[in-house]
Amino acid sequence: MNDYREFENILQSSQDEQIRKKVVIIEYASIVLTILCLLSSGFLAFFDDSMTAMAVSGDSLLDILVHLIVLWRYYKPLNFNPKKMDKYASILLSILFFISSICIEYESIRNLITHTKPIPSLIFIAISIGQSITFSLLSIYKFYLAQNFTQSGALISSGIDSLVTGISNFSMALSMGIFVMNRRIWYLDSSFGIGIGLVIFIYGVYLLISVVTKD
Repeated sequence: MNDYREFENILQSSQDEQIRKKVVIIEYASIVLTILCLLSSGFLAFFDDSMTAMAVSGDSLLDILVHLIVLWRYYKPLNFNPKKMDKYASILLSILFFISSICIEYESIRNLITHTKPIPSLIFIAISIGQSITFSLLSIYKFYLAQNFTQSGALISSGIDSLVTGISNFSMALSMGIFVMNRRIWYLDSSFGIGIGLVIFIYGVYLLISVVTKD
């Protein structure tokens, strides 16, 4: 019986090590894709004077930090103080989620108050749709890896971050597409932003509480 358990533990450790290597690769890919997102949105913000694209650029910077933290968490072997690394990574991620939610809420509420309307851009819609599909697929793969991973806390947070990025890009494309068809409906982008900001804030609170109350 003890031999069977020992074999099972060795098998699980081997599986975790394989998944850890895949996580490192997928986080590198996430960083590269987020940098491309940052550059494309920055390009649109500069040439089209788009506040929405500027907000996406700022959010992309925070996303890069999120992926760097998760990469730091899983870059080392699994026997390198995994519980402490999970705790530190989760605390840092919760702080970044708080900062991201505050920035999104501020920008969205300010745009609603000042009646700031988006600048129609078919290029921006196409880029947003592409980024939405890409980051949504990334999040699905991260959640898939987390299913069989014994140390998946930071990976789940990274998956949620990628999912939020995908949803944000889709909401921007949808709201701008509706605005192009009906110029009176200008407030959807900011309204979506408020909802997304609240979701990010709630998850940040949940993540921080789960770390603090964890034995």
